[in-house]
Amino acid sequence: MKNIYLLGSESAKAAVLAQGISRISTELQVIGVTKSRFSSRIYSKHLNDVLRFEKDVSLLPFLMALKPGIDVVIPVTSEWARFLCTVSRELIPEKILFQGDSFEELDNKEFFCSTLMELSIRTPMIFKALEDLPNKKLVAKPVIGASSKGVIYFEPSRNTSTELHNLRNLSGYIIQDFIDGFGAGVSGFCISGESYSIYCHKRLMEWPIKGGSSTYRESFQSEELETAFATVARHFNWTGFLMLEAKIDRDGNPWIIEANPRIWGSLRQSTENTDILREFVLQRHLNSKCGSRRTFQSPLAYVSAMVGIFCRPIDSIKFAKDARKMADVSFFRDPKGWMSQFGR
Repeated sequence: MKNIYLLGSESAKAAVLAQGISRISTELQVIGVTKSRFSSRIYSKHLNDVLRFEKDVSLLPFLMALKPGIDVVIPVTSEWARFLCTVSRELIPEKILFQGDSFEELDNKEFFCSTLMELSIRTPMIFKALEDLPNKKLVAKPVIGASSKGVIYFEPSRNTSTELHNLRNLSGYIIQDFIDGFGAGVSGFCISGESYSIYCHKRLMEWPIKGGSSTYRESFQSEELETAFATVARHFNWTGFLMLEAKIDRDGNPWIIEANPRIWGSLRQSTENTDILREFVLQRHLNSKCGSRRTFQSPLAYVSAMVGIFCRPIDSIKFAKDARKMADVSFFRDPKGWMSQFGR
């Protein structure tokens, strides 16, 4: 493995991935591919080069032209992963760290949660009809994609008939039980369903505050989450990076919420505390111990901390006092990598 292409290098996740890979060997070349003119010029110092994919040019000829020099292709964002679903059969399969059919199944929340139920893995109940909704807090969210955008929290007994009518008209949404507890995640790297570097983290802060992407995290132990991850990876015969989002209820029970079958936003938490990228490059188990360093997303963690001081003061104070916390991408250590995330 020598030339690694990251599709979606305009994401801060690409800078994290490139930095982690560059630590392993100077012989590894990490090349970014982006649609953004800004991010093709301003990018992380850990990327050896960035190529711009013109929007009016098909992705397939672009990748086919590069194929002789490609060892691995990694889609960083869901958008690029969906793009790759349409062309992956045209490329040499072993060069793509990605499986189109499995991606679409994992990316579909309704299909994924139904599969979890069949596997006897704890997951929130799905409600098919608004008329049958229980009078308790629920969440409505888009069936496709892993993002906090478009998520609606509501309680039927407290919502007006007009609001419920608007929910009824939402297409491409599912409605599930709301799990009261803290957010968590379990992640790793997989090859043909075999799991490497399974790691659990706990969300300490999010943005938006009421539920969104994690902005500050720490290590977390859960054998049940680790077992669930390995089961899901085997069932879908997954190859690539994978993170399962979860909620831990007040009794300590983990509930799998959804899957991120691509590079996830809190990747730095995994790279700082496990050997996930070394195992990816070497493609073998290293059996290293889990670390305890906390990481945060800059600049959103600062926004979370300032707003959270009014509703979650303990976590905001913990963030301010944490002298060992590590930024996903540091403005001071990698200023261009930090700025590149604003070119999305």
